[in-house]
Formats: sequence, C-alpha cells, structure tokens
Amino acid sequence: MWRRRRGPEWGWSPACLSPEPAKALLPCRPAVLQLERQGGGEGAGQAGSWCLEPFSPSQQVGRVALHWAVGAGHEPAVRLLLEHEVAVDDEDAFGMNALLLSAWFGHLRILQILVSSGAKIHCENKDGLTLLHCAAQKGHVPVLAFVMEDLGDVLLDRADKLGRTAFHRAAEHGQLEALDFLVGSGCDHSVKDKEGNTALHLAATRGHLAVLQRLVDIRRDLEERNVKKQSCLHYAVLGGSEDVARPLIHAGGYTNVADHQGASPLHLAVKHNFPALVQLLIDPGSDLDATNNVSGCRNHLGPREPLGTLPGWQGLAAIS
Repeated sequence: MWRRRRGPEWGWSPACLSPEPAKALLPCRPAVLQLERQGGGEGAGQAGSWCLEPFSPSQQVGRVALHWAVGAGHEPAVRLLLEHEVAVDDEDAFGMNALLLSAWFGHLRILQILVSSGAKIHCENKDGLTLLHCAAQKGHVPVLAFVMEDLGDVLLDRADKLGRTAFHRAAEHGQLEALDFLVGSGCDHSVKDKEGNTALHLAATRGHLAVLQRLVDIRRDLEERNVKKQSCLHYAVLGGSEDVARPLIHAGGYTNVADHQGASPLHLAVKHNFPALVQLLIDPGSDLDATNNVSGCRNHLGPREPLGTLPGWQGLAAIS
C-alpha cells in the first residue's frame, strides 16, 4: 500500500476513493506518505520516521497526505500527521474529508482518532453524503454503530442531495447487515428520494435479492410508485431478472399497474424481449389487452413504439 523510496512501484491507488464510480476512474498520483525505516526492521508498529514524497497529480483531486493515510488505513501515519497539526477537516475535490473517508473505508479506529482530534462530526461531501451514508453504502456496521451510539445528535434519516437516506444507500448497494442495523435503530422505512423512489425501488433496480426480500418482509410497500408512477416491479422487469421479479409478484405486487406512459411491467418485458419475464407476468393474470397512452399500442408492441418502428414490423405497417 505504501511505496518505498528506492522502488519504482506506484503508491496506493486512488481508484476507490471517490463515492462516484465515474469519478473513481480519475488517474492520479498522490502525495504519498512514505515510510523510511531507520534500522528498525519491518512492521508498522516498529520505530521509524515518516516523510512526504510529493507527486504532481495528472488529475487534480485535491487530496492531502491525511486523506491518503486515512484511506489506506495507516494509523501510525495518521497519528504522526495529527501530531504535526495538519488540518483535519480539509476536503478533496469531491468534498470528502478525512472523517468521511474513514467511514467510507470502514477504518473505525482511525475515525475515533479523528473525532478525538476535533474533526467536525456533522460534515457532508458535495453530494450530501454524511458519515451514516458513507458507512451504510459500504456496509460498515461497526462504524454505523459508533456513529449512532457514541457521537450522538446524528440524524438517522438525514437525506443527501438526491433525497436518499442511509437506509436508501444500504438498500441500493445491497448491504443487508447495514440495512438491518438501520432498521433496528428505528429508521423510516417509507421515506422516498426526490424521484419518489423507495428503498424497494433501488434494491430492485440493482438486483439485490436478499435486500429486496428483507424489505418485502419488513414493509409491504409494493404498490408505492415514484414520480414516473413506476413501481418496484417495473424496475425489476427493466433489470431483466426473473429472480428479482418473482418474489415481488408472489408477495402481491400488482402486475397491471401503469406508469406515467401507461406502460405496465408486461409492456416493459415485451418491449425489452424478456420472454421468461413475460411468462412470469402472464401467469398471475396480467392484462394482455392493456393499452398504454403513448401510441395506442397494445402489449405485443411495447410501450413507446407505434406500429412500423419496431424491427420486423415495417413490412406489416406498409400493407396495413
């Protein structure tokens, strides 16, 4: 994880630092904290001196040495930097400070050290992610427990800039243990994000079957619809997964519910050519004659395309 001065190897990769997948791909050579042993042998716990080895980043992400030490989980480096009174609340280009990074990577002991050093507890990055959001999204239950039980005055249902709470984030990223912890802590199961999505919508979108089943068990909001009037079953069908759609249907998910364009889950399954899902939806009694409100076409044409726009239908359109 650390680069020795004599070696040509890269230091710790920044690829996993950003909460945004696209941003995480930014190539960057960090300012690396480098361990220079002075006759003490190997091992992080042995005596040695730390020095900074600066690099010019190819993409400016604004990370300082403390960010890299925290992200890599190197407690001795963190302690040394704090002893030299580095700014503990400095943010990178994404608004991630050292405390948020410790929650993101699940380094509980480092998080505790930062709190003891005066780091601001009520912080958020540029997307509105708090300590709870970061820990929930990555599934770090010990961090969640510390934040809830030891820090105090933490809003369990605080929303980020998408209107999503830690509960949403755990569901969206398939973190079942984190989701269970948040449920046990009394989070709001019914909260929706700014697009009207429930945790069930987000779990169905990503295909997180275990989380989906738990959400069905704790709260049967199968008919909740977002601003586009789409249910979680719409999202499951759009993902093309029988395994995700089946428990929703068996739990009573309404197969004939129409979205803002009049498209039912069956419309979507037909449009995207998911024959197994079509059969699954027909079995519980989907309305085979349902018509959407875009082009007046029925289920066999899909929700958006009028006759003649789908492959194979052009000739039929010409003679109709």
